[in-house]
Amino acid sequence: MAEEGKSPSGTPIPCEGQAAVIPPPCLLVIFGASGDLTKRKLVPALFGLFQEGLLPEGFAVLGVSRTPFSDDAFRDHLRDGIAGGSQ
Repeated sequence: MAEEGKSPSGTPIPCEGQAAVIPPPCLLVIFGASGDLTKRKLVPALFGLFQEGLLPEGFAVLGVSRTPFSDDAFRDHLRDGIAGGSQ
């Protein structure tokens, strides 16, 4: 049987076939939140983790950007990336 690895923080990394370890509540800060990388890669990946139930309860994202957006306009901007299916 394969051995369990360790992440840089010392958290066990499960091998294939083992249950995933959900981390404690945390806050993810994204600098450049209105940018292309966030829209095409980060947000779709986070959405995938959410769909798999792998984000902890109390997980939050704080986006920082120089581009002015209303809350609704920013959500629409990110929804486009999720709908695009880029991962």
